[in-house]
Amino acid sequence: MAIHKKVRHHANNASDAAQPMFSYDPSKLAPVIVAMWNDTAYPNCAALERKPNGSPTAGALAAAKTLINVPVTTTNPNGTDFNLEKPVIITEAEHDAGWYMEDDKEVVFVLPNKPRVASGSSGPQLLATAKLLMACTPNGI
Repeated sequence: MAIHKKVRHHANNASDAAQPMFSYDPSKLAPVIVAMWNDTAYPNCAALERKPNGSPTAGALAAAKTLINVPVTTTNPNGTDFNLEKPVIITEAEHDAGWYMEDDKEVVFVLPNKPRVASGSSGPQLLATAKLLMACTPNGI
C-alpha cells in the first residue's frame, strides 16, 4: 500500500502515482508521535480531524503544521527545523485505505497506532517505541 498522488500526463489525463516511502531521523519526528499519543483527545486529536468527505479540516492542517514545523532554538534544540507548507498527518488506517494527496504541496506523515505500545509505557520507553515504529513503514510518521 502507498500514498497516492494524482498526476497529469501530457494529454491532461489524470492517473495515479505511488509516492516513495521512507523513514526520517527518529530523533526529529518521534517526539511528534509521542506528543500526539499523549494528547488527551487521542485518537481524536486536532491533527486528525476530517471533513465528511475524509479530507483534513483546516484545523487539522494547522495542527499538523504546528506539530511538524518546530524550529530549532536554544530552548528547544530538538525541533524538526522543517518549514513545510502543507504537512498532513494521517492514521495507519487512512494509509492502508490508499490515502490520496489533494495538493502537490502536501507532505504526508503516517501516525503509528498507539495500541502497538504496551500499556504503562511512558517517557523514554514511549520515545524509544516511537523511534522503532518509525523504522517500520508504514508505521512511522
